[in-house]
Amino acid sequence: MGTLGSHYLTFVDARESEKELARNLQIRAANLNDLTEIREIEEASFSSDPYPEFLIRRLLNDKKSLFLVATRGNEIVGYLVSRMEVGTAHLISLAVQPRERRSGTATQLVDKLSAALRKSGVREIRLEVRLDNKGAIELYARLSFREERVLPQYYSDGSPALLMRKVIE
Repeated sequence: MGTLGSHYLTFVDARESEKELARNLQIRAANLNDLTEIREIEEASFSSDPYPEFLIRRLLNDKKSLFLVATRGNEIVGYLVSRMEVGTAHLISLAVQPRERRSGTATQLVDKLSAALRKSGVREIRLEVRLDNKGAIELYARLSFREERVLPQYYSDGSPALLMRKVIE
């Protein structure tokens, strides 16, 4: 029983740590002063094909984009950028610092996006994710995104993407 009990305590401790991290997280609109930290997260998350600085800068300045950052203290630990389209939003990118993954940061960013879109009358979010990125696909499924179809040769290296959609209720 000692082993079972210690695993249980480890699980409970991990859940409590996750709740504590979630409480210390703040989400706000991104600005140009955040560009360096956003690029660092982008490059750590998408090392094979990160968005270039000019595109991130353009998205930060785009009036139709909703660009959010998650901060813990003075440090940016994650970001999300989406673009409003006719009746829907396109989730362009979501990334969290590697050491912060599985802390609830991505979930809080998507929840904040969903709430903002709901207030704007948008009822659907779509995204594309690499077909081999099982972790991201599982995250999006937990966040109520549904698989639509595979988009062959979607990425610049010829890799396919999975199109996913979420209805905002």
